[in-house]
Amino acid sequence: MFRGYNLWISIGTLVAVTIILFTQFIWANIPEFIPGVSAKLGNIFFNISMSYIVSYIFYVIVAYLPEKQKKAHLRKEIQNSKESILRDFNQVISYMEKSSGVTLNNKQVTEFDIKNMLGKIHPYSAAPVVTWSNGLVVNLTWNDYLLTHIKEITEKVNNIFIFIPFMDATLIASFNKIHKCSFFKVGNTLFTTPMKNKNLSAFGKDFYEYYSLVKSIEQ
Repeated sequence: MFRGYNLWISIGTLVAVTIILFTQFIWANIPEFIPGVSAKLGNIFFNISMSYIVSYIFYVIVAYLPEKQKKAHLRKEIQNSKESILRDFNQVISYMEKSSGVTLNNKQVTEFDIKNMLGKIHPYSAAPVVTWSNGLVVNLTWNDYLLTHIKEITEKVNNIFIFIPFMDATLIASFNKIHKCSFFKVGNTLFTTPMKNKNLSAFGKDFYEYYSLVKSIEQ
């Protein structure tokens, strides 16, 4: 139930309970060597222990339980944000597979597989994604779709960083790597300028890095 600092507080409470039981059922029956002194010491130990236990109960009700509930809520928020990122990423992969006709083996994906898939997608061909523009439903190009994806994932990762004090260090490092991955840096530049590329294979290495990083948080 308790760890670290809370564990020592709990141990202190156990000691206090032990002292109370000892003073009430054992100490009281021990003959006094100095009349009146043993009784006074027993009362002192008893009162200190009772004060500690009352403080402990107050701490659990006022601090520990609310903090535990808060952390549980935040962990759920972190998990929801993580799952949202994974859903968005897996959707991109699904659309890429659909547009390229290449199906990835998720357990053994290599950089070559990624380049092969991207090599069959023209940056200005229509992605299987629609959006509203001037009251009309229009298809996004792959160029626009990937740029939108980068911006959305960047925003979601930034939102996750709000919860850093409550996150596992490994998970923080993984999200930080995603946030700084080369695909985002390159994409934010190249997807906003006209390209003469006939396919997306030039982004293969960068996207493979991104792919690997996302898969690392999926486990």
